Amino acid sequence: MEQKRNVWVADHNLKNACELKVFLEKQENIGTVRVFSKGNRLYQLLEQERPDILILDTDLEDMAGFALLYRIQQEKGEIDFPFIMVSAISHSQLIHQAVEYGASYYMLKPYYQESIYHRILKCSRQDNRFPVIDKKTAEKEEEDQKLEQQVTHVIRELGIPAHIKGYHYVRESIIMAVKDMSILNYITKMLYPAVAKKYKTTSSSVERAIRHAIEVAFTRGQEEYLNELFGYMTGAGKGKPTNSEFIALIADKMRLEYTPGSWYN
Repeated sequence: MEQKRNVWVADHNLKNACELKVFLEKQENIGTVRVFSKGNRLYQLLEQERPDILILDTDLEDMAGFALLYRIQQEKGEIDFPFIMVSAISHSQLIHQAVEYGASYYMLKPYYQESIYHRILKCSRQDNRFPVIDKKTAEKEEEDQKLEQQVTHVIRELGIPAHIKGYHYVRESIIMAVKDMSILNYITKMLYPAVAKKYKTTSSSVERAIRHAIEVAFTRGQEEYLNELFGYMTGAGKGKPTNSEFIALIADKMRLEYTPGSWYN
């Protein structure tokens, strides 16, 4: 049986930390989850035990996250457990600093609980070693997360609620299309199967859920925003866009506004 990971979450926003704790404790391969808002308390506990992984905010109630890392490094000689830095600030200097301290990932807030969970699994100890990303990889992680945030903003503005399956499938499909528009030429053979594999479902379920999400958007969404995105398709008597049209129009708009290399400026 796979060993369960004990996770520590340090965040100046204790409410966010507790919400993440509730989510993580529902996962079968996560054990104890401790939450902290103060770096001093976390440091004191390190005298007695170590986490399997630490989720560390750059901003805590009583000190900066980097100040805590510096203290650990200076007084204990090394940081001998993997950790993920999270921050509301996007700056390459902070990413580089996190990497120099040994961070496995640098993630922007607000983050997705699923994303944190998958990072935790990837950062688990292997033969007493844990992965460390280089600066180039860290910057790519930053870009990917910003793209995810931009796509999420758009689909929320469209009125697609986060609790329906199509919300996640639409988001994933748009992100894939932004990165490679050619995938829309093979929507049934490549895009649906890729999304289905990630969410452990079937291609037909993905197709239906996306269709439902589009129906919801055009029924409940803001008319002004729909007109801005889809123009002629929103007129009286006009049909709703197909799945591929819907994904393509949003992805194309995002590619124009946030092209590779400048998506996240």
